[in-house]
Amino acid sequence: MTSAFDLAQPFALLLLPLALLPLLRRRRDTLMFSHVPWLPADRVGRMIGFLWRALAVLAILTTVLAIAGPGRSETQVLRTGHGAEILVLMDRSRSMDDRMLTSDWRTLDPLVVRHKPGLGANRKAKSPAASFRSS
Repeated sequence: MTSAFDLAQPFALLLLPLALLPLLRRRRDTLMFSHVPWLPADRVGRMIGFLWRALAVLAILTTVLAIAGPGRSETQVLRTGHGAEILVLMDRSRSMDDRMLTSDWRTLDPLVVRHKPGLGANRKAKSPAASFRSS
């Protein structure tokens, strides 16, 4: 089942004449110097110049066509996905046995929190709070 080819933004095709800009002669190309005829013909330089302009035209054309958004509207594509990879990280370091800080932890002095046993007595340890039990 094939659907018709269409553009998401066809008004962008009005920019296609911009692709002719690299083909326009520049002022530097039209100036004549008295010593230029003395120089030998540069075939490689002309070929590179022609290729450079052709690539510039191609770049502008493809950019304008990309802006126009070619595609097929209302096309259904069947895609088969694979399951996600799951990572389970278990932290069993000694820091998990420390008590959790209270909600006003920023106002407390770090030395007082760590070395005063009374502050941590009514708080839970981190490891039971972090454990996940599926029922």
